[in-house]
Amino acid sequence: VILVYFYREKQSLTTISKGLVFFLIPSIITVPYISHLGKVFDAVQSYSLYWYNNNPIYRIPYEWFAESGMLPDVYIRITLAVLIVASIIFIATRKTDVISKISYVLFAYFLFSPTVHPWYLTILSLFMVYKFRLIFAFWTGFISLTYFAVYNYHITGVWKDISWLIYTEYAVILLLLLHEYKRYNDCLSGKYTVKLWSLTQIKKL
Repeated sequence: VILVYFYREKQSLTTISKGLVFFLIPSIITVPYISHLGKVFDAVQSYSLYWYNNNPIYRIPYEWFAESGMLPDVYIRITLAVLIVASIIFIATRKTDVISKISYVLFAYFLFSPTVHPWYLTILSLFMVYKFRLIFAFWTGFISLTYFAVYNYHITGVWKDISWLIYTEYAVILLLLLHEYKRYNDCLSGKYTVKLWSLTQIKKL
């Protein structure tokens, strides 16, 4: 994403350095724990390959096709992986700043990942420091309600996702995503001078 952005936008060295400094402090902080970072990504990969949780984008086709025996589960996971790659290509070719691109690449990965634990989304909070986005604020907050499944498990001994809660969560996410994409196009056409959502726009609502 960074290379495509620098190539398309032909950014100066000063602009590039400002973008990279944004990641400098978090990178320095993680140095003592670098040997454990691989284990984190191994866990995420394992969940993506063999489990599912909190994601109807995977759950619905799984129930329709995999459980009925029409398609193997692996085909659904491969389809989601293709959607992630397609999203990365789409985001990388958009005309916006590099940090926004990186944040939306992560967003797309979580959106199409079969498993989405609430703590996965904490990284999106880091990007909201740079530029506030209503869709990130909603998702990082609302997904914590899925912990009610854990609460019910401790009471009943049965693990069961709260379907209506998850479907509501993703319905709002998709609506916000469509809204932000519309505002992005409006910004390119000159209807708005501020790209996507900003704190100033939120205050006006």
